[in-house]
Amino acid sequence: ATLSEMNDIMPPSAATDSSAAPRWRLLTLLFFMIFLLGGYLRVAAVLETDVNNSIRADAKDYFSYAYNLRHFGVYSRSDHPVKSGETSPPVPDALRPPGYPLMLSLFTNGRPTTMMLTSILLTQAVLGTLMLLLAHGIYRRFLPETWALIASLLTALSPHLVVINTYVLS
Repeated sequence: ATLSEMNDIMPPSAATDSSAAPRWRLLTLLFFMIFLLGGYLRVAAVLETDVNNSIRADAKDYFSYAYNLRHFGVYSRSDHPVKSGETSPPVPDALRPPGYPLMLSLFTNGRPTTMMLTSILLTQAVLGTLMLLLAHGIYRRFLPETWALIASLLTALSPHLVVINTYVLS
């Protein structure tokens, strides 16, 4: 890497002060370990947690939107085609925002299966882990590096942020 590229990657103090380079490497290693820990907790929670009836309440609506979008090209929360195997398209509506159903539509080949639900939940766990990068970037804007790492660790260990990946979001 060229010097100008290093200046773009490293914090200003580390780019100009050679004594700060080992500290910068240590902080980067610590964040990498926090990131891996957060990812491990999220994936382990998905693989080790048994949720009865994963698709219920408003998650059922999101799944129906995804199913109807993928199989009929219609944005509808009607679960009639999913339950009965109906081949006529449902009536469109727009009662829920489309972001999550669009992601779910990547997985909805038919009625929900264990493998389909596991794929959805693992995708959520990976996205939740990637959010640790975003959170750390935000923390670094407002906090000194050590405190940003502590906040990142707390985010990685947050029980709510780990367990939320075990449900089809609602």
